[in-house]
Amino acid sequence: MRIGFFFWEYPPQIAGGLGTHAEYITREFVQLGHDVSVFTLNAGNLKTREILKGIEVHRPLIADASHVFPMFVAEDLRNWGINIRFFSDVFAYNILSATKFINDLISKEGYSFDVVCLHDWLSNIAGLIIKNETSIV
Repeated sequence: MRIGFFFWEYPPQIAGGLGTHAEYITREFVQLGHDVSVFTLNAGNLKTREILKGIEVHRPLIADASHVFPMFVAEDLRNWGINIRFFSDVFAYNILSATKFINDLISKEGYSFDVVCLHDWLSNIAGLIIKNETSIV
């Protein structure tokens, strides 16, 4: 089975328990014989594509859109000040990851995914885009 995972945090960038869980669950699926592709955030200092312990990891580079992002969100979110960067980065990660997943891996490289797993709410935009653009569940 080929599985696409979308995680906000993944090694070496781990903020807490979710990142640790992400690392272990993907490793377990590989040990069970499944093909695993992970999409995660990139702080700008990591490779955009690499194989780690049998897991294909994609980390799209994100441009800082925090100065324009407030123009497109509700007022209460605009008032978050410097924290708007976090939401801007998460939104860009979702769009870029879903785009790469659909256009590069599936369309250009011919990958055939059986399932897409969203680790938490921070990746749900990518999941919704993939659901609308493909027949993957």
